[in-house]
Amino acid sequence: MALRDYRGSARSTYTTVALGPNDMLIQTEGLTGWPDGDPGPFFVVINRQKSNEEKILCVSHNGTDLVVVPLEDGASGRGADETAPQNHAVGSVVEHIITATDAREANLHVNDTNAHVQSGSSGDRPDTDLFPGQMYYDTDTMILWIYGADGQWHASTAFPQLEENLDMQNQYRIVNLVDPVDAQDAATKSWVESTAQDITAGDVALARDWAIKMDGLVNGEDYSSKYYAGESATSAGEAADSATDSAESASESAQSAADAAASASNAAEIWKDFEARYLGAHDSPPTEDGQGNELVAGALYYDTVEENMFVYDGEVWIAASSASIQTITTFEFLATDGQTEFSGMDLNGLPLQFDSDNVQVFLNGVLLSPGDDYTTSVGKVTLAAPAAENDVLNVVAFTGFVVANHYTKAESDARYATKAELESVEALALLGL
Repeated sequence: MALRDYRGSARSTYTTVALGPNDMLIQTEGLTGWPDGDPGPFFVVINRQKSNEEKILCVSHNGTDLVVVPLEDGASGRGADETAPQNHAVGSVVEHIITATDAREANLHVNDTNAHVQSGSSGDRPDTDLFPGQMYYDTDTMILWIYGADGQWHASTAFPQLEENLDMQNQYRIVNLVDPVDAQDAATKSWVESTAQDITAGDVALARDWAIKMDGLVNGEDYSSKYYAGESATSAGEAADSATDSAESASESAQSAADAAASASNAAEIWKDFEARYLGAHDSPPTEDGQGNELVAGALYYDTVEENMFVYDGEVWIAASSASIQTITTFEFLATDGQTEFSGMDLNGLPLQFDSDNVQVFLNGVLLSPGDDYTTSVGKVTLAAPAAENDVLNVVAFTGFVVANHYTKAESDARYATKAELESVEALALLGL
């Protein structure tokens, strides 16, 4: 069954050329008000109510000539609607009609539900004798399917679930959604904006703990960066009394860094740098840092066998007590908005002095890179990027000193007289006493 063309204004006409049973062109005096084949073919009858009456299915006309539906699969438009191809003389009457075929097909479509909407289980959906627009209701999924002109079934409803991707073709939106409840629910714009801060708050808190937590393990896994920094500073203090003051300053710098740590990535970078410098406790000298990378000069570890701190000088590990003793002075400045140069007296009344080869600069507890983040001159530190108001700048200056020249016991015994010798008569005589 297919669409056909009907026109109530078609006037009857006459043939101008005799028509044989196999002819596929009907030549007439003219066609006024006739269908033209759009949207489908149309029926005509020649010599209605006569012995040679014939109904013919035509596909188009050119104003005077009717074109018969061509031969296909052994049949053409000739002899339609249970008539047979006939001979027709010149002057035969030609009329546009509605046939019994039209009536039967309409009746079938109205009364046969299989012709428009069928129903059944998912596995019973038909795959033969289909036409565009045919529908099938799936009782398993409660989805109405429509057969398309592309020869495929397409889901038209989504209760209780979609059976294919929902393509909005970059033109449409999904609107009026309720707020999500389950993990796989779609989220609305307003819900995301109102709850995103709560969702990320736990990550921010965990990042802060990784940076500064001092009372036990972080997340049940390991200690914080600040905790290890404190342990390292304490061990270094045991090697040199001056390191105690340095550890306290480092702790204050770490607190400032913790306040500035707003994300997990920042805490991770601090932790990575720390693992490269403090390697923890080992029973033998480490050959790589905590990240599995090459050792850097200045790295520390605690030897559990020797019960002593060791420092890496770039080539070998040496006991911390054998390393050059350092004094550490920490200068602290509170920045104004846009300040780049720092010099003169710090917050504690100390004049800024340092050796550019033995200095570290921290901004809000974060170690800056010389050359990239700052430059130095005599008594001055200049930042590459302006500081914000109330940013804390710490300048940690290292000054080396060595133990004064001294004599060994053997050298002293040889150089100086003993008490017994001084008390002897010979010694007194030598002294003129």
